[in-house]
Amino acid sequence: MHKINKPAVFALFLILFAFKVSAQLEYLVTVEPDSGNFTKKFLLPDVRWIVTLPHYVVFDEANQRYIFRGTDEAQVKYYLYSVDVNTGQIVSMPEFPILEDPKDVVLELQYDNAAHKLYGLRWDESEQREELIRIDPATGVITVVKVIPLLKSIYNLPNRKTIDKNQHRMFFSGGEFNNKPRLYCIDLNTGNVLNKPLFPVLTNTLDNVTDVQFDNSLNQLFGLHWNTADNSEYLISIDPVTGTFTKLFSLPNVRWSSAIPNCTTYDEINHRLIFMGGDIQGNWYLYSIDVQTGAIVSAPSFPVLEDPLDNVIELQFDNSTGILYALHWDNARTIKVNDPLSQSSQFTIAPNPVSTETTLRLNTAFAETVVYLYNAQGQVVRQWTYDHQTNAVIDCKNLPKGSYFISVIGDHRQIGVQKILVE
Repeated sequence: MHKINKPAVFALFLILFAFKVSAQLEYLVTVEPDSGNFTKKFLLPDVRWIVTLPHYVVFDEANQRYIFRGTDEAQVKYYLYSVDVNTGQIVSMPEFPILEDPKDVVLELQYDNAAHKLYGLRWDESEQREELIRIDPATGVITVVKVIPLLKSIYNLPNRKTIDKNQHRMFFSGGEFNNKPRLYCIDLNTGNVLNKPLFPVLTNTLDNVTDVQFDNSLNQLFGLHWNTADNSEYLISIDPVTGTFTKLFSLPNVRWSSAIPNCTTYDEINHRLIFMGGDIQGNWYLYSIDVQTGAIVSAPSFPVLEDPLDNVIELQFDNSTGILYALHWDNARTIKVNDPLSQSSQFTIAPNPVSTETTLRLNTAFAETVVYLYNAQGQVVRQWTYDHQTNAVIDCKNLPKGSYFISVIGDHRQIGVQKILVE
């Protein structure tokens, strides 16, 4: 069986206040890395949901197109949207992926900006094999490049995927059946596996390596490493042949990076790793790290949102223009102050207020239930996935005191949102 983190649609959720609705809109925005400010550039009409797991967002620098997978107002089909960032026009939006077998999976898109080709991985359930594929963004048509032998699992989280456009190599984290994670390096022209060392090799299970990014001008692979013994986050360099990594610089006050939604990208012009990360107090910042000096060039609060139901996600740096793009959901509603939050009839949460943990009880057991915990700024601070369960423990330990929202997605459908108070 193909072991893979199941696809989950990021919760662009609805909290049921008494309100006057004006509109709910998705925008293409530009983000200023130094200030964290974002500017609405173009409205994306009829786009309602963005798929953030697995990862389907890439940037085509040659044609200046921001490419992502999402759904329209009907929320029935998934499309591969290509947006012209200069005009805001949706150039194409073929249904994607079109699969004969619903058990097949396409994931982890990567764009080779030197070859002007879009690649991805597909699991073929009937053949029990993983394939390197090429995708036509205009039609969504898939072409198999080559079967990747022995590969059985793709690890969606944490973020360990990137591309070397100079040598046309794709890096991602995967594993053979019942084996440890490996760092796969695939030749995109031939589909051959160049290297697949064990990665990461960690002595402490609480350590991790995340946010792997390739600097094509420095010809070097970078990432982030949390070291529990040091209680520190490090910028690291990674040897793609051996899988060994070297600590380069400690990153003071950084305690974690955002896994969902994806907010990691790379500025090759200034050699900066850009990611959304948090400190021990639960504050979120847009970090820009100079990979050659380890200096935190900027770390503004991010995203700064007036409405906790808004979001800014899926950062993509255009290295041809030096512009940072993202998607912004604007809830665009007028909320009456002091109106109580409606309680979803689909589930209950008790105790509430909570000090350490609380229990969510669902009226229905879904095949897959995804639970998001948001802070008052609308940022995901924790997430859980459950299969065929009606009860779920929500761990609130070590969270700053204050108001939070629990959003429940059952079988990729919004079930409801409730407010909790952490004391």
